[in-house]
Amino acid sequence: MKNILALTDFSPSSINAIKYALKLFEGDFLSFYILHCKVPDSTYSTAEVIASGNVSFHDSLLKEAKDNLDVLISDLKQDLSIDSVSFHPIVAYDSLIDAAENVVKSNNIELSVMGANGVTNAKEIVFGSNTVKMIRHITHPILAVPLDFKFRQLKNIVLPLHDFDKLSDQSFEGIVSFIKQYGKMINVLRICPDQAVPLEAQNDSEVLNTILSPVKFHYHTVQNIPLNYVVDCFIQTHDIDLIILLVKPESFFERFFKDSSIQKIANYLKVPLLVFPN
Repeated sequence: MKNILALTDFSPSSINAIKYALKLFEGDFLSFYILHCKVPDSTYSTAEVIASGNVSFHDSLLKEAKDNLDVLISDLKQDLSIDSVSFHPIVAYDSLIDAAENVVKSNNIELSVMGANGVTNAKEIVFGSNTVKMIRHITHPILAVPLDFKFRQLKNIVLPLHDFDKLSDQSFEGIVSFIKQYGKMINVLRICPDQAVPLEAQNDSEVLNTILSPVKFHYHTVQNIPLNYVVDCFIQTHDIDLIILLVKPESFFERFFKDSSIQKIANYLKVPLLVFPN
């Protein structure tokens, strides 16, 4: 049984991410928690206040959200073959990060799923602020799915590694397990900041042969080119179904986005991203 948390604001992006995850794990027995947050400091319209009638505005908001979750789950059951999934709707009057952390801790969540942008859309097609916050705060795998990206088999995965990433680290075990169960082939990109190949990379091919078998892989060493440029070019020249990132220190995450605005990243990251924090 897998315990999965999906975050929704009822936007097309978040619903698409939920459907993607259900297709990805089709056939697995899932406890699927769907969380909607009403952020305490959000600004609500006059129409919403009037519509609450005699019921307290707070209770009215939560009831409306719960009703919307029930409709969403009903629609998912009609649209998809998901007999092996048990749904658990959750409404929280809290910040997204705090609410998600509470659900993760209390339900042993193994993966969180979210759309890459929601109704707060500021043209951040791939990395909305909520996605960035989740990656920085939550210490379990997170799957972000771009708007309108429909599920397809994971025939071609790309895994960029920085010079300090060790394939022998325990955090890499989760990636290997996922790839063996759901992937067909993976491209490993070892990014070296200078011309010298780091010690960690010298035995990469041997280690990959051991830990990934029978999954096929292609191994590439790239020197003296920033990681974000390498990933950008690789995605544009290959038919990639999923990007996997192994995020250890936050400096790695910051380095990935160095000299790249949110809008620039949105221009080239058009496939789902699965982040495995350490």
